[in-house]
Amino acid sequence: MKHSNLFLLCTLLLVCSSCANIKRQKVTDENKDKLISEVATSKDLTDEERQLLSGYIARQNVSRIFQGGTPSIPTGKTIGEMIEDQRKWVAQNAEKKKAEEEKVQKLSAEIAAKEAALREFVTVTLYSLKESEYGGMKGFEARIAFKAGSKDIRAFQGNLALSDVLGNSVGELPVRVLTPLKARESGTMDYSNLYMAFRELQGKRLEDIKAQWKPTKILFADSTELSVLRGAD
Repeated sequence: MKHSNLFLLCTLLLVCSSCANIKRQKVTDENKDKLISEVATSKDLTDEERQLLSGYIARQNVSRIFQGGTPSIPTGKTIGEMIEDQRKWVAQNAEKKKAEEEKVQKLSAEIAAKEAALREFVTVTLYSLKESEYGGMKGFEARIAFKAGSKDIRAFQGNLALSDVLGNSVGELPVRVLTPLKARESGTMDYSNLYMAFRELQGKRLEDIKAQWKPTKILFADSTELSVLRGAD
């Protein structure tokens, strides 16, 4: 009778063990192949949890994959622990990514504000743009016009960003003027042998191009200066 009860108990334990929630099972060298095959069909896991587990396994096998090895489920943790580890990792990276995006947005806003402030003191526009050919190479000639604002300027620099009517970038014209300008005084600068983004610019008229003046630094006649570079104001 006692042997019968013991056999029954062992049988029940075996059944209960096989019915245990897969998330509570620790992965070992002996059971990892069996568990990994059960993951796909186990009703104990949601689709999200399977994705998290797959992400965890992939993350733990990065170096092995790069070395040409075969990915393998790590041992020593339960399936549930792996899922929670990956969930925390995903959350942390989401927060980190959000913080980085906010930092980039803040910096972009600061640069845009400083560029707007600099444009109050000098404006630059695209005056002409036409196709040309030098030594058998097709390119462009361009002329820009600039004008000082309310202060005398010793020198300034920046870029004139060019885009098509849809806002797609087609290149930039570097602008560097070292000739002093009196307040409200204007001038021009010519460019030749321009080969940048020829395919995008080819066949376009001046009215097909948008030009955005992006100043980076202005040195005034009184030796003061403004710059979009952080810490340089």
